[in-house]
Amino acid sequence: MAPVLGRRFGMRDCFRSPPPSMLLEVLPAPLLDFGSWYMSSLNVYPIQTKILTAAALAMTGDLIAQSVEPGQYDSKRGLSFGLFDAIYRGGFQHFLFPIINDAFHGTLLLQLVPTGDVALLAALERTVANQLVVVPLVYYPLFFSLTGIVQGLTVDETYARGKEKFFPLIQRNLQFWLPVQIIQFEFVPEELQVTWVAAFGLVWKIILSTIAGNAKADIACASDAEECLLHSAATVACATDAESKILKN
Repeated sequence: MAPVLGRRFGMRDCFRSPPPSMLLEVLPAPLLDFGSWYMSSLNVYPIQTKILTAAALAMTGDLIAQSVEPGQYDSKRGLSFGLFDAIYRGGFQHFLFPIINDAFHGTLLLQLVPTGDVALLAALERTVANQLVVVPLVYYPLFFSLTGIVQGLTVDETYARGKEKFFPLIQRNLQFWLPVQIIQFEFVPEELQVTWVAAFGLVWKIILSTIAGNAKADIACASDAEECLLHSAATVACATDAESKILKN
């Protein structure tokens, strides 16, 4: 009985990933200096480094997405992506992930699967908490509010757009982010978790851009439903069609 109790109510460190310094040992020589500099930055200026990382990766992802679209680069849209990711991914998640890591240790799922791997069960609990609670209650309300302000929409218009696109976005969000965050919460050190999701945020935008780019009629609507929301109000009408085609693929 004691081993079971120990697994269920062990110290927090039992469920933590290896320290980020260990990751430097597997980096190839050309990246070792950059990795050392980045880890030093995280240690000295953690939130500032995460905010800048999230903003830079978001703007890079949008730049790549815009490169397959007709027309000139929309700097306002790029800055909007950078601002949103700086606030949410870099700032908010800097405080969110330690709270989630502290709150969930696999003990709930362990009652259903007594022989399950505790680290995996903890990762599953944390992922569910983030994807089914934080994302719908914080991420998308903040996103729709910010993009509504950027586009100069009224409160009613912002609410209508959010209501129309909320569930399709949640479905696509889960398809991509569930495996990404299970890996994050089981294997990625807490200090690098914001960097991890910011990097995959860039990948997410590129993937969606490629999918939408296969249908030329939809490119003007942008690759991502989120990108559509950052376009002028005149292009919003095509967002639903573009998204429905992406969801069918």
